[in-house]
Amino acid sequence: MSWTPLPRDTSGTLFTFTIVHHTSLPALRGEVPYAVGIVTIDGTDIRLVGRVRGNLDALRVGDRLRPVFRGEATDPVIDWTV
Repeated sequence: MSWTPLPRDTSGTLFTFTIVHHTSLPALRGEVPYAVGIVTIDGTDIRLVGRVRGNLDALRVGDRLRPVFRGEATDPVIDWTV
């Protein structure tokens, strides 16, 4: 297995998602509700999990999403936005 860098201009399609209404994670208690989705990266069979930001009521499978990178380069976090 090898790693392939994900270009920052990559986009994808929302494969599936769930809305989290309760969390036991202290850092996220003030953030509920929030969405977590699986996004299929364009042109690949790769799917990544991440938080999906935006209007939760309008979120639909098949939505086009773009990544928002947070954190350090050695430990990045990917959020997705419509």
